[in-house]
Amino acid sequence: MLFPLVSFGSIPQYTITNIQILMAPLLSIFVLLVFVLHVASESTREVVEQIDGEEFTEELLFRPLPDQKVLSHFHFESRVIPTNSYGHHHRLFPKAIYKLFPNGTVNPPHTHSRATKLLFILMGSLEVGFVDTTKNPTLALSAFGTASAGTVSAPNPVFNSTIDDQILAMSFKTDIATIQKIKSGFSG
Repeated sequence: MLFPLVSFGSIPQYTITNIQILMAPLLSIFVLLVFVLHVASESTREVVEQIDGEEFTEELLFRPLPDQKVLSHFHFESRVIPTNSYGHHHRLFPKAIYKLFPNGTVNPPHTHSRATKLLFILMGSLEVGFVDTTKNPTLALSAFGTASAGTVSAPNPVFNSTIDDQILAMSFKTDIATIQKIKSGFSG
């Protein structure tokens, strides 16, 4: 609530209360979220116009770690249903629900070159980089800003390249032997 401080004619001057100070960051976050959703829906509309009327399914399976101790299974499925109706999910904000299973699943560092991604953790816990050190099941809801997000995996271009081992060791704050062991998992 605003409280009048001084009135100059018909234009009152107001003081800012503590509640208004607390509301300012929340309003900024809300405006940013609306902007992200708007941009995501606009980019999605362009892709859907190209693929409307087609059904498709995508599956991404990640290979196990080089030591074979942790199996890496990840399943992503997306469908576009043939329809002339405007209100389907693929026109608004494509969603993928995925469960990381079994415990200890590893998804290599990656980016989505053609999309903005929001990730909500519904069950379990994840750390930055989505590493669950407790090995408990984790359920996450991920929303992409496009039906064709494009995934660019980071490890292969880094460790299966001609970058000098010494530079990689310094960059990752480890030794050359560790870098060579990691690289051996990407060769072949």
